[in-house]
Amino acid sequence: MKRIVILSIISFLSAALFTGGAAAQTPERSSSLVTIEGSGYYVHTVGKGETIYSLSKLYEVTQNEIRRANPHISDGLNEGEVVKIPARLQEASPKLSTRKQLRTFDVHYVNKGETLYSISRRYEIPVNTLLEDNPGLDPSLLSIGQGLNIRKKSRGEATPEQIEEQINDYRDAINSLPTGFIYHIVERGETIFGLSKLYDVTEQDILDNNTLQDGLRAGDMIKIPSREGQRPLVDIELPEEGEPVEELPAWDSPGFVGGFEGGPVRSFVGAPKAALLLPLKTGEETAANFIEFYQGFLLGLEDLKKEGISAEVSLYNTSRSSPAIYGITESEDFAGTNLIIGPVYEENLPPVLQYAGRYDIPVVSPLAPMSRVGSPLLYQMAPDRNNKYDKLKAILAGDVNVIFISSRYKDEEMENEIRPILTSSVRTVELSGTMTAAQISGLLDRSRENLIFISCTNAIAADQIMATISSVQNNLVARSQAAGGIRVVVTPRWARFGANVERDLYFKLNLCYIANYHADRGSDAVRLFDSRFIDAYGKVPTQYYAYRGYDAAVLFIGSAARGGNFNEVLNSGRLSLLQMPYRFSRRGDHGTMVNEEWALVCYRSDYTIHVQ
Repeated sequence: MKRIVILSIISFLSAALFTGGAAAQTPERSSSLVTIEGSGYYVHTVGKGETIYSLSKLYEVTQNEIRRANPHISDGLNEGEVVKIPARLQEASPKLSTRKQLRTFDVHYVNKGETLYSISRRYEIPVNTLLEDNPGLDPSLLSIGQGLNIRKKSRGEATPEQIEEQINDYRDAINSLPTGFIYHIVERGETIFGLSKLYDVTEQDILDNNTLQDGLRAGDMIKIPSREGQRPLVDIELPEEGEPVEELPAWDSPGFVGGFEGGPVRSFVGAPKAALLLPLKTGEETAANFIEFYQGFLLGLEDLKKEGISAEVSLYNTSRSSPAIYGITESEDFAGTNLIIGPVYEENLPPVLQYAGRYDIPVVSPLAPMSRVGSPLLYQMAPDRNNKYDKLKAILAGDVNVIFISSRYKDEEMENEIRPILTSSVRTVELSGTMTAAQISGLLDRSRENLIFISCTNAIAADQIMATISSVQNNLVARSQAAGGIRVVVTPRWARFGANVERDLYFKLNLCYIANYHADRGSDAVRLFDSRFIDAYGKVPTQYYAYRGYDAAVLFIGSAARGGNFNEVLNSGRLSLLQMPYRFSRRGDHGTMVNEEWALVCYRSDYTIHVQ
């Protein structure tokens, strides 16, 4: 268990250096492949008992090659240390004859504006396959006209979601090495000036270390020189997992009762004593997402400290064990706790709610929505699914012309959720191939707003559909027959399509989507948080976990520390948060306090993004 008192100095953490006490595992080769200065390397985290000799046998390289690649390991390896292992891709792939080369690969020549991410998306091919088939390929140094081997049999193997995860994994893997750089994936709207301020380097530092003749492109992976010559890595001391005390009835057993007594929340007097329950580590496995949640949480505590707010916060590593959590709640250290944030899994809530019910103290579910467990003392930060489309229902209630376009890459989840709220008068287009202007031109109404729902999970198909709608709109304007306003409705996955979709079309066609969270990375508050996060942990935070951790600290510890009526302070809207606003109301048979706020994110024709 680790205890943090806000009035003392808060030590910042990195998820890169963990130690554990379990038995040695069977060594496995890493699947993380990166390119540094034209050479390929596997990124390997040293396991218990592993040596330079054992790694040389595992990866079929010499010990000297490993030592040359990692000058810092001259005294041997430490468990949890991250090292790079030379990848002999060219030697492993014998030179093919011209005929076999043509049978095995297509060749793609890099076009202006393309990135490794967009090329991988275009061919639906895994990122690692591109790296393996193109030795020396550096995502940060793509040049126009560069030829890339595209393995024919691997086309269509990766979904857009998998490719996005792979490119982020690549960034995280190379950022775990002491290369002297932080690797950053450019987002739409970011500038060299803005990045220089974010990372506290000069614009010339960025220009000198990247090939940017074509400017900064969304999806580019660029290198930012670290001010200290390498990523800052700080040891983290993980709390031990709670000791199991006794087995509890399974939360999903036939006899399980999902409701827990308690409430209303008692008034807070003085500084709150809070417990943060997170599954930071299970056995030898560390959970990077929950580590990042904790890192964001610490920055939230630091901001509360600046306001003069004090609290005692104890961190408990829970694994994913209800008996272990029961042991935590019954421990001597836990006595007197009057605010609990976590656990993150619904099946682990019963022992916490049993404890909370004795003392009428709030319990926060910071991430997942609850479906089986409830209590008047339980607060769910994830918004209620029953409210998801309330803001769209208000739009649909007006005089609008509704069109539903279902592509061959249809979004089944969207269709299952949206179609029930649409009236029978909706006009539907079922696409078997690409969309044509004729399919849309006759559907637009020139006398009222056109609300166009697009069901599509493929970025390239999405770009084609949007371009067709825009073309029809342009033709109508040219003939002085402009249609009424157009608003396109999609799902949040479109926000991750990156450079494969022309982002100007989002603004031109007033694209909008419903999201369960939203943080504007263009806002001063979020940019400041990102800068502080980079300073502390050496990487750019993900929007979900780091931001949610920050908001959980500010929202719940801040509300408890201010005293008065806890629910009124919580719903006051006066607290400065990173993500969308929260408003809690009682839901379900057990009176759980559930966030009812979903965000309607709208791109406007004046090139602003508005969130309702």
